[in-house]
Amino acid sequence: KINSKYNEDAPFIHPDQWTLFFTSDGHNTMGGRDIFVTRLFNDEWTKPENMGYPINTTADDNYFTLTADGRKGYFSSNRKGGNGGQDIYTIDMPEEEANVPLTMIKGRILDGETGQPLPTQIYMIDNESGKKLDFVYQPDPKTGNYLIILPPAKNYDMIIESEGFLPYTLNINIPGQTYFYELFQMIYLKTIKQFDVVVGQSVEVKNAFYDTHEDAVTDFRKTHESALIKSDSIDVYDLMNDLIAASDEKGIEYLTSLIYMTNSIDDVSFDSSQELEQATRVYYYDESDESKFEKKEVDGKTIFSLPTMYVTEEAEKQKAEKANQPVTYDKSLLNKVSKLYFDVSKSELKNSYHEELDKVIDALKKYPELGVQISGYASAEGNEEFNKKLSNERAIAVLDYINQKGEIVRRRIIAKAFGATKNAGGNAEESRRVEVELVALDQASR
Repeated sequence: KINSKYNEDAPFIHPDQWTLFFTSDGHNTMGGRDIFVTRLFNDEWTKPENMGYPINTTADDNYFTLTADGRKGYFSSNRKGGNGGQDIYTIDMPEEEANVPLTMIKGRILDGETGQPLPTQIYMIDNESGKKLDFVYQPDPKTGNYLIILPPAKNYDMIIESEGFLPYTLNINIPGQTYFYELFQMIYLKTIKQFDVVVGQSVEVKNAFYDTHEDAVTDFRKTHESALIKSDSIDVYDLMNDLIAASDEKGIEYLTSLIYMTNSIDDVSFDSSQELEQATRVYYYDESDESKFEKKEVDGKTIFSLPTMYVTEEAEKQKAEKANQPVTYDKSLLNKVSKLYFDVSKSELKNSYHEELDKVIDALKKYPELGVQISGYASAEGNEEFNKKLSNERAIAVLDYINQKGEIVRRRIIAKAFGATKNAGGNAEESRRVEVELVALDQASR
């Protein structure tokens, strides 16, 4: 149906995966080369339709492309009124034709401690077909940004490999929407350490949805032009000088707006958006075994991923738990710091503190909402490296006692070592200590 005895050229398949535009001097042209559209239904292409005036004329009209949201088309033509030969034109599509119900994911992956991007690869698997999409998405190494376009009414597993972290999977459910949507996504990764030893990792996901028919954030044309302006491919100074020489005030104003335009993801408030989904999953390696890892096959490559995080469901669950969290423990147990003192340059826990620690263990066994924070210190004598090591060893001695007596999992232990104590008032004995405090896990900061 598409190919004829004439010339068919310039195929462009839209990201919706079922709309094909092409150029032909056959079929029912208006004269010269025209642009046609055909759609894939039930594994068959429909009869090509001439896109008509004003896209097609009696001149040669070619190379039509359509933006992901369906609002703007670009093509070339040698019609009258141009600058000579083939020129490039743009057209705002009619409202009834402009809407393409895709979802564009614009995301960013950052190290939650430093705020810096991480070397990352992303794989998308269509859970209906079980097939990986055509591309391995690699976020921009300078910004951590990535962009993925997906059709509606689909469910995907987004497998993410970030340097320094175990692979993890986010489930992305694209609703059966009728309009083009944008999903802005921020992912923060953190390692969880106890005395400089990595014992787990946390994955925090923030999703903000926008129906671009109602509240579009992205101006696709300006976003693209802004990226070109900020790249090394265009000499902005020469361009500005040309506009000044031509006294083109509107051009100067527009160019200035492109220079100062930020990435659209920077315009999204991930703290106040009404459409925000926010969930955090914490994985502790001592609670994981191989049976809990999920085996993913991607292009002959086997990836062992941490258990899939269903972001929407997880966000709703965590929000409900936070709102309805029952308090079963005695709040008077909190904000009480026990200080355990150590001999000079020693890290052995004294037997005299066992009874005090046993009370802490009893409270942890009784109240699962509580955790324990262990903070190690050393005096100012000696060098910084030695003091840090010594404060670690002292805190580990307390940690080992709690583990041996109470079998408390790592997610309930917040462990920190501070090296030499500051503001100890010159009291060396006060410096040689470990502080132990019961904390509410839902409020504790790691």
